[in-house]
Formats: sequence, structure tokens, C-alpha cells
Amino acid sequence: MLGRFGKAFALAVLVLGSASLGPLATVAPALAQSACMRWNAAGEQDFSRARVSKTNLTATACSSTTDDSTAVGVQCPGRPQIRYYPGGDAPAAIANRTSVAMTFAVGDDATVKTMRYDALNGVFSAPISATDPVLSLLVSGGPLDVTSDLLGAHRFRLIGSTTAIGAVFAACRVNAAILTPLPRRRPDSSGDQ
Repeated sequence: MLGRFGKAFALAVLVLGSASLGPLATVAPALAQSACMRWNAAGEQDFSRARVSKTNLTATACSSTTDDSTAVGVQCPGRPQIRYYPGGDAPAAIANRTSVAMTFAVGDDATVKTMRYDALNGVFSAPISATDPVLSLLVSGGPLDVTSDLLGAHRFRLIGSTTAIGAVFAACRVNAAILTPLPRRRPDSSGDQ
């Protein structure tokens, strides 16, 4: 059975234009993991309480740790939100928790975000704004460590995060200066350095 992240990864594979792959379950775990460590933006299907599905643009990356199936992402279901996809080895206690305090850290910089669990979609989420400290961490270069008492510690690379998250914020029509790449400086034609 494919987990929540498996669906997102399958969509990412399609968006990246991969040739005809068999069922996702046939993709070697190491290949699947290495392909999703780089941040990518793709459509992800979510379900509402009325069981109506909607595709939302989502930037995601999976854990950089071998055999760790957790993922982190940013989605735009109307306004941006940070998302955390617990891996296949997540404790069964998740279903009984409505929210969890998670620490997002890059080096010594850290911030705590309380995230609510959506059992229908199997994901923790919380709103994120253009000035949120978590956003600064997500585009800092990393690596990003996400920890909580319930879910333990997980590490994520931030390769491609600025571009992928920028696409999500643009889809939400939210201007985040931190996500705008600096213009390339043209070499001085005079030859002076």
C-alpha cells in the first residue's frame, strides 16, 4: 500500500517527465529516495472532509537518511502551509494526536511550530507566511533537522528548496522576497575587478 508520500512522489515522477515506470512499488527504494532528496514542486492530491479530492501545488523533499521515508514540504491549498509526512515507521500513536510541536533547525538556528495532524491525508501541517522563521530555514542551504518527541529526529537536504517553494508561494499569489533569486550580476565590461 502506498503511503501519502508515495502518492506525492508518484506525481513528482510524472512531472519530471520520467519515462513509463511500472507501479511505484517496483522502483528500488534507493533510487526513489535519491530522486526525491532534491526539492521539486508538483501537484498533490488531497481529500477534504467531504472526501472530495483537489490537486494542490506542493514542494517536497524526502529525508536524506537511508531507510527513512519521512518527507517535508510546502503546499498551497489556498494559503501556504508547511507539511510533514510521517514515514512508514511512524508510531501508531499519531492517530490519537491532533497536534505536535516540531522543532525545525539548521545549525544553531531553530524555531518550534505546532502542527496539526490530518488523518484523512496522513500529514501534519501548519500555516506558513512570507515572514515565518521556518521559511528562512527552508531556504538557508541546510541541512534541515526536524524533531519532535512523538516522531523523533529527521534530516532533509535543501537542494532546490528556494525554487520549488517559490513556485508554491507564486501559485498562492504570496510575495515572499526571501524566495526571489538575486539578479545575476553582469561582469563589468571595463575589465576592472
